[in-house]
Amino acid sequence: MEQVCSWYDVVIEEISVQPDHIRLVCSIPPKYSVSKIVSIVKGNTAVQIFSKQNYLKEKP
Repeated sequence: MEQVCSWYDVVIEEISVQPDHIRLVCSIPPKYSVSKIVSIVKGNTAVQIFSKQNYLKEKP
């Protein structure tokens, strides 16, 4: 997430990791919308997680 955020000059102010989710408090430059950054971060992190943790792709 830090690498993806750095590509867009987004600063992670605070991060909280829970077993089933992650919370971020970020400073986003005004040239980007919040929804665009959320979409980019979620998309990139999902690809990275699923490529490393194959069992998460399986349906229960």
